Amino acid sequence: MFLIGLFIPILTGMAMLFFLMSTRADFESHGSVYTPKLTSSVELDNTTYDVYEAIMTNGFSDHYPPECEDICWELVVSVDTPHQYGHVEGAIWGDSVGPSSDSFDSQFENENEWHKMDQRHCDGDVSELDCDEGVFIKINTDGTLHIATNYGEVVYIGYTYTSSDYERNVFIRELILAHWPILIIAGLLLAIKYGDKPLAKGLMVGGAVCVALPGFAVLYAIFSGGLR
Repeated sequence: MFLIGLFIPILTGMAMLFFLMSTRADFESHGSVYTPKLTSSVELDNTTYDVYEAIMTNGFSDHYPPECEDICWELVVSVDTPHQYGHVEGAIWGDSVGPSSDSFDSQFENENEWHKMDQRHCDGDVSELDCDEGVFIKINTDGTLHIATNYGEVVYIGYTYTSSDYERNVFIRELILAHWPILIIAGLLLAIKYGDKPLAKGLMVGGAVCVALPGFAVLYAIFSGGLR
């Protein structure tokens, strides 16, 4: 009975961990494999822009656009401006169809579809920066991105999304995390009530191991990192 009590918290904890890992895919992020490279130029709105190309990490094409409803993904681009004028950030978001049609109108150049990104972190007080000029993006089916901008060098691209199962899985994860200790404590109280001391001891030891292991893992990571 001691061994049964010992393994109940451990096995249920492992099952909980497996579920948490298996549902992590409903929230993903992707970035560029390397710093985007200046490859060409393009004319948009009667203005010529430098074009930077980025190859996104594996799986980007499968996750863009995701199967979801409403606004469920966002793509952010950061550009370093010259002469320490700071950085300019552009953002675009949408649903399973693509960029939000209410926020981002398409512009076509030689049958290529470009979207003007929402402008962020542009200092309009700096005369050298025309914050109305903008940052444009072309999202390709082969997992590459093209960024058109005259602000400077593209240094960062980040894509995050949530799938249609995200809200449901968050609720299930929170339910499991909340009820696992309650179930262990309830089993412990029942074992004590019916006088099954070996089972109660096993539950206490197994529960203590499950609670202590994450703490030891965090401490090990802190100390091992600090000693390097």
